[in-house]
Amino acid sequence: MLRFRGRGSPFITGWLLGTIVILGGGPPMYVALLAFFIVGTACTQLGYARKARAGLAQEKGGRRGAGHAFANVGVAAICSIAVWRGLGLVPLFMGITSLATAAADTAGSEIGQLIGKRAFNPLTFRRVERGTDGAMSIEGTLAGAIGAVIVAIAGTAMAVHHLRPGFIGMVTIDKARVISVVTIAAVLGSYVESVVGSLTKNVNNHVMNFLNTAVGAILFWVAWNFIPMFGFEF
Repeated sequence: MLRFRGRGSPFITGWLLGTIVILGGGPPMYVALLAFFIVGTACTQLGYARKARAGLAQEKGGRRGAGHAFANVGVAAICSIAVWRGLGLVPLFMGITSLATAAADTAGSEIGQLIGKRAFNPLTFRRVERGTDGAMSIEGTLAGAIGAVIVAIAGTAMAVHHLRPGFIGMVTIDKARVISVVTIAAVLGSYVESVVGSLTKNVNNHVMNFLNTAVGAILFWVAWNFIPMFGFEF
């Protein structure tokens, strides 16, 4: 998910998506994207040799291709275009949530495979082998939540800092609520991927990653309809 080095398609795709996110979503989305890459890269590289010996490590030293780039950042890029089109704070935080979901998924998978003591099926909670499609662990779930909250805090803090009073007032953000909603939506998005993965076989990993980021973003939108998070002060 995380290191798009070198030339060719992965580099071009990563550069294009990053450009869209930064130009469309501005500093908040950029900081969230940066936090996602830092969290994901750190979790992927942590204990890599040990995971490789167990046959659980990402191939090519953790470097990802064009498909991985779009699967993890594609929803954020779409949301960034919506922000650029002037659709407001909701798509901005939907994009941040999608990146938090990607971070939760990566951290949960990588840390769970490294230190998870008991892998279990997300529906039946019965024990399964590590590396089983859709398998979860308590350690991985906690790591995923931490990864999600890091991205949520980074993106929200920059959004609060970046907003400036307008000529008739200023938008206010309830930071605690936004961070909580982003984190919960991200963890649930990652859980949905685990459920789908446990029920289906041979589904492309890129499709699953795109699915969980989309679910996370949609869950934020659903929550926005019921939980007051933004206001306007004159």
